[in-house]
Amino acid sequence: MDAGARTLMEVGAAGEELAGTAVDMRLTLRGVADANSYIVIASLLYAWCVRRFDTDAAPELIRAARRDAGLTQTQLAERAGLRQPSLAQMESGRRSVSDEMLERVLRAADYRPSIPLAAHADAIIASARAHGLANPRVFGSALRGEDTFDSDIDLLVTPASGADLFDLALFAAEVEELTGFPVEAVADTSVPDVLKSAVREAVPL
Repeated sequence: MDAGARTLMEVGAAGEELAGTAVDMRLTLRGVADANSYIVIASLLYAWCVRRFDTDAAPELIRAARRDAGLTQTQLAERAGLRQPSLAQMESGRRSVSDEMLERVLRAADYRPSIPLAAHADAIIASARAHGLANPRVFGSALRGEDTFDSDIDLLVTPASGADLFDLALFAAEVEELTGFPVEAVADTSVPDVLKSAVREAVPL
């Protein structure tokens, strides 16, 4: 096993411990030849692992997750092992929420990546443009409506002539920061064989 692969494994282990959950870091790294490239990308992923969801936005996140699941506050509170008044305080912003508690509530509501993907579509498009990537499209479970809390976000982009793997990695990291979900960003100029059938269904954000 080379140094780059070991680094990614170590980052994954650290991320699981810090986030309290298994983290899927399936960023497209094909074509990276040296360990230093792996290390830079791993550092970006590590920064995401430290804090998955934005606790400052906890009221909006909890409310969106609950409504998407069609749950009342009482039902969601029961799923999360909480009292309804406590959940109501979190949702109204009258009670601070820790990283662990926010993830617990969102998991109980089966918060799906398609929710923040839709909410942040404009920001994601702008991020792609800033990194020389055009026409961001979504494919996979989020597109099919089969996504769950444990799903990732699959994106297909068209790189400009000067864009490289680091632009792809930075873009993926920014989308992860916006949404709280792992992102697999794939350039349509080099789609792996295993994904060719899947990306045919890709649609614009």
